[in-house]
Amino acid sequence: MEDIMPIIGFPGYFASKDGRIFSTWRRSSFERNPATGHITRTTFSADGALKELCPHPMRKGGKRTGKILATYVVLKLPAADTNSRRKCKYRNRNIHQLILETFVGPCPEGLEACHNDGNAENNALDNLRWDTKKSNQADRVAHGTDCRGSKSPNAMIDESIAAQIKRRLADGLSRKMVAAELNVSIHIVADIKRNRAWRHVAI
Repeated sequence: MEDIMPIIGFPGYFASKDGRIFSTWRRSSFERNPATGHITRTTFSADGALKELCPHPMRKGGKRTGKILATYVVLKLPAADTNSRRKCKYRNRNIHQLILETFVGPCPEGLEACHNDGNAENNALDNLRWDTKKSNQADRVAHGTDCRGSKSPNAMIDESIAAQIKRRLADGLSRKMVAAELNVSIHIVADIKRNRAWRHVAI
């Protein structure tokens, strides 16, 4: 198996086993409006030298400081009748998915791309696999990278408060009484009572 292979469905793009994405697209010519001097048409071709693309982080809980869930690249698909950039379609694709699709094959139904070490920025082929969503979540728990409970940027309470809510509900208190006693939203109490939130907290 070669270390660098073309990405199926994206002409001019290549993936490497160490998790990098390359492009051979280059600007081959452009036209200017003689009156204004503005560029009116730029033509691209895919016969240039390999150039590594810069990955972008996909974060949760803040564009700059949130937890990195994956890294992606922006790929363009030229229209069939032209290489004009203005007529290209652009796609954001996760790098770990592109690596697996290129070297392993299409994602089997019901599976998703998983990182073996829990590091979303390590997209090397030997760190990736197709697996079930349940197995992927188990990896997150094992690596401490899951966003359950107080690790979620949207959490309004922590595990200790959730446990107290569950104990009071188990003692027969109403949702309204529990919310007032612990000074939390009644909606939080209702979600816990319906087992829609904080299911991982035991009492």
